[in-house]
Amino acid sequence: MDLGEFVLPYDAVRMARSPREALLAFLESTYVAAAELGGWDRGQLEWRPGERPPVGGVGRDEDDAAAEERTIEAGDG
Repeated sequence: MDLGEFVLPYDAVRMARSPREALLAFLESTYVAAAELGGWDRGQLEWRPGERPPVGGVGRDEDDAAAEERTIEAGDG
């Protein structure tokens, strides 16, 4: 049945030769599909194992960060 969603039945993972690899492949494929459909800048979002994620958020410019700080200081966030 096509639900128009990404669905991974539990039994498909449980009965796979390598459940871990089956799950990882599913998660990777759903991420890639969402990133492509959403027009995400994957270069800004992704880092390799062993690397640290950027501090302060990814893809934020200074105006966004300053606006967020003002909102928090004003007690709205």
